[in-house]
Amino acid sequence: MKRKGFFTVVLLSIFLTVFALSAFAPARAEEVTSGAAIKWAMKIKPLNNTIDLTLTDARTGKPITKAKVTAVITMPDGNKVTKELKGMKMGKTYSFMNTADFSLKGPYFFKVDVKAGKKKVKFDFRYEVKN
Repeated sequence: MKRKGFFTVVLLSIFLTVFALSAFAPARAEEVTSGAAIKWAMKIKPLNNTIDLTLTDARTGKPITKAKVTAVITMPDGNKVTKELKGMKMGKTYSFMNTADFSLKGPYFFKVDVKAGKKKVKFDFRYEVKN
């Protein structure tokens, strides 16, 4: 009988651990464009308060490492914040990053302007903090 109770406790512990990790894992939002001169993928990590944008030349498939990237973020309370995303290499990936305050629940709207040499792209992105 003690053995059955032990296995119940172990299974319950595993379940709670998996649940806790999924509840507190950094949320990711990602969107990739197609058909533009520049392909982009944006990741939002609210637990780290980070914005992470990767850029790729649509024709060559090579990562873009030199660009001026500006994001205007409309917060859930209506305030607007302008952020310049700085380029940096993290491991094998080159991305454009900055931090932002994601402490408010609700939708965040991004207007992003990218200038990479003669190539330019503007896009809108929406991310929602739910908890």
